[in-house]
Amino acid sequence: MKKAITLCIILILLFSTQAQAGQRSEFFSFMSYRAITYRNSRQWQMQQSAWTDFDGLRRYNSLIMVAIGTGHGHFVGDEIYITLSSGMSFPAIVGDIKCDRHTDPTNRFTAHNNCWLEFIVCIPSICPIARNRGDISFKGFYGYVVSIEAHNIYFCHGYMLCLPWCEYCGNYSVPYYWLLH
Repeated sequence: MKKAITLCIILILLFSTQAQAGQRSEFFSFMSYRAITYRNSRQWQMQQSAWTDFDGLRRYNSLIMVAIGTGHGHFVGDEIYITLSSGMSFPAIVGDIKCDRHTDPTNRFTAHNNCWLEFIVCIPSICPIARNRGDISFKGFYGYVVSIEAHNIYFCHGYMLCLPWCEYCGNYSVPYYWLLH
């Protein structure tokens, strides 16, 4: 059991992302949740249970939905904790993955604007200023991303896992926090 916990801690540290100098941007782009159209995807299924808050942000179980690059090592449905340089921190959930061809060579941020995450929104519900700027940062998300940390711990066959699938049986596992409720 100690080995499993140690492995989880190591994997969480590996899958936590620290922003590097020169790759910082205070620009937070957004994408329409209606761009997610493949009905058999986890992204689409999550959107069916999501709701739009008064700022136009999509939320799933009260968590802000974001899209991040594959270089962060997270999967759709993973809970993450985002820390900004302004000191603001907030929990979020990965609602979509950025396409690798739209990101830098490390697949962590959007190549053309250095944006580390995109907020998933309902475009008609966001204010006209955000729509015109293509940037939602003025809604209180000040500063650049300092870190994106893993939040999920998974459970399968009596063992805690850090990945959403079990290497033993090949099945997707249940997030550990589901077992606590």
